[in-house]
Amino acid sequence: MPASIEISVEKQMLVPIRAAFDVACAPDFIRVFRRVGPVPGVQAVEGESLPWASVGQQRRLLLEDGTSVAESLLSFDPPNSYRYKISGFEGLAGSLIKEALGEWRFTSANGGECSVQWVYRFSPHDRSWPHNAIARGALAAFAQLLWRAYMQKALTLMARKLENDPNTD
Repeated sequence: MPASIEISVEKQMLVPIRAAFDVACAPDFIRVFRRVGPVPGVQAVEGESLPWASVGQQRRLLLEDGTSVAESLLSFDPPNSYRYKISGFEGLAGSLIKEALGEWRFTSANGGECSVQWVYRFSPHDRSWPHNAIARGALAAFAQLLWRAYMQKALTLMARKLENDPNTD
């Protein structure tokens, strides 16, 4: 199987670790996942109206471009981390991505602040040469340029929501 492609972003937030963790697990957290270039934002969630709280929970994210992905919670360690699998990519993404693993990590910092790290590991489809090299290159470019910007925007919106106005969308 081809090696995964990992992207990681991190942001310091002026809130306690538990507040950041709870917001990241809440169902309305999807509001921070907004379009960045051709990467669609999350429009709605199907199948789970409760916060992430137990391993095995599943939901489907409906994206702005009409596609969707499935998420399954793999590990849950409040307020330190949670990990989930994303599968069922459709469209162009589906031709490049077999599945992805997402992980949120939260660590306490000085003065009641916290650090939030979001890690994404894309697993490309198994393909024969030369298709695998071309697809892997396209996926690496997508991850480094577009997905990283998508992740950074989400963390910025999360910090804004927590630090400035918890009721802000």
